[in-house]
Amino acid sequence: MPSKIILIGPKLNKDLKTISGQSMMFQLLLDEVISKNINHCIVDISEQSEKTRVRKSGELDFNRVLEYITVCFKFIKVVFFNPNSVIYLTVSQSTAGFLRDFYFISIGKLFSCKIVAHQFGGNFGNFYYNKNIVLKNLIKLTYKKVNKIIVEGDFSKSNFSFLNSNLKNVISIPNGLPEKELGVANFKNYRSGDKFQILYLSNLILSKGYLDVLSAINILINKRNIIVHCSFVGKFINAVDDPIDIDLTKCKSYFFDYISSNNLENFVTYSESKLGLEKQIEFQKAHVFVLPSYYLNEGQPVSVLEAISYGVVPLITNYRLMPQMINENSGMFVNKQDPECIADKIEFFVNNPDVYNSFSKSSISHFNNNFTSEIYLEKLLKILQNEF
Repeated sequence: MPSKIILIGPKLNKDLKTISGQSMMFQLLLDEVISKNINHCIVDISEQSEKTRVRKSGELDFNRVLEYITVCFKFIKVVFFNPNSVIYLTVSQSTAGFLRDFYFISIGKLFSCKIVAHQFGGNFGNFYYNKNIVLKNLIKLTYKKVNKIIVEGDFSKSNFSFLNSNLKNVISIPNGLPEKELGVANFKNYRSGDKFQILYLSNLILSKGYLDVLSAINILINKRNIIVHCSFVGKFINAVDDPIDIDLTKCKSYFFDYISSNNLENFVTYSESKLGLEKQIEFQKAHVFVLPSYYLNEGQPVSVLEAISYGVVPLITNYRLMPQMINENSGMFVNKQDPECIADKIEFFVNNPDVYNSFSKSSISHFNNNFTSEIYLEKLLKILQNEF
């Protein structure tokens, strides 16, 4: 009889708008497990209050600690009544998050559970090597207890090189599109003279490059007289790699002041969050998706998968796992912190509709061959339902 699966990860919290690629991927798996009536339990580690959602990304605070204590008690109850289960755990690449994961893995092993750790993001190696010898040894001992480690691509396997002989247990599974019903089959048909639509859809973290996108729009509108429109969709979030003197209020003020002072009100729109049909409309009208990220914890952004499923051509940085998400015919690379480069790529597509349409068509083909939710879930469930 197959083992029960204990799923530990962040569910989507639409009320608090705590939406991330990791929560979308966890929700995708959870929905599939429920739809297939697979025997399971859930331990939700998502933020549960407004107080915790305003903290810096990757940083812990007192309210989050209280939430973790509650989660730990719930986990003890779940694992006590379900020994010998398979534990699926979305693991962190921060010190506080590791201590949480250390607890789950250690307690799970006490109850003879098999552990599958899923690492989203591409910074775990840096996280490990920047720790002192005591914490390094604790991390190494903890992950040697894990039966399988899943990463988003081959690039991230090297993050666990410290495991040496245990590296054979590190498996690459590229992400799949979480909201599979939103994808479309037809490529974009951009024609010369149409207003060119640009989309930035991700958390507004400085190192994800949203200000570089905004600056590129200013270059196109006010310096090159190329009429475009850009939609920004995402929460303003402070992150651990922000400059030390930056806070959330300053980020928001600068963003809207920049739009006003450069007369971009008719060319830029902003929304904190769009889900379901509203998000579908954003992707349907967009021509390019821009994410010039150099974010510390970046991995394989789900928003890029969403874009290519609609034939929205990605303009992204050659960073971490992002290069594996496009090929030479389905997207283009831009330099980090280089608004002129972003403007150049957009201008190229505006002036070359036939080339743009070809890229759009290739984007959908690349998605269908590599990144559907069906491909992703089949690989993931095969691991979780295997008795190792």
